[in-house]
Amino acid sequence: MERPKTQYAKSGDLHIAYQTLGQGPSDIVFLFPYLTHVEAGWEIPELAHFYEELTRLGRVVLFDAAGSGMSDPAPGLIRTLDSWTNDVVAVMDAVGIARATILCTDSAGGKAMLFAATYPERVSNLILINTSAKVLRADGYPEGLPVEGRKRFLD
Repeated sequence: MERPKTQYAKSGDLHIAYQTLGQGPSDIVFLFPYLTHVEAGWEIPELAHFYEELTRLGRVVLFDAAGSGMSDPAPGLIRTLDSWTNDVVAVMDAVGIARATILCTDSAGGKAMLFAATYPERVSNLILINTSAKVLRADGYPEGLPVEGRKRFLD
C-alpha cells in the first residue's frame, strides 16, 4: 500500500496531522496511545501491515494528537482531556466524518471512552484493545493494578 499523504486539521490554534487510507462503507478512527508520528509509523512493518488490514473494513483515519509527531507542539506540558477530544472532532470534521468506529489500544482507552461518552452521536462503535477504564484498583474497580504494586510497576 502506498503511504498516504499527511494533511492537517485545525483544532483551536493548533494544526493536527492526519492521514486517511482505504475506502469503504465504514469509517474507522484509530486513536494511538502515547506519542505518535503518522509518517514514521509506516516504517514499522507490523504497524504498516495492521493499517493495511484495517482498510479491509473501511476507510481508516490516523492522526497525531497535538504535541506529538507531525502535529503542532502543544502549549504547556500537559493537555486537558477536553483538548484531546477536540483534536478528534477536528480531524473527523476535516475528513467529513459524522460517525465513526473508534478503535484504540492500550493507554488510549480512557480517552476513547471519554470521547464516546462526550460525543455519542459521533461514535457508531467503540473497540478497545488491551485497555482499561482505570489503571489503579479502587472501590468498585477491583480489576485495576493494586495500589501497592504501583511503585513496582513504575520502577
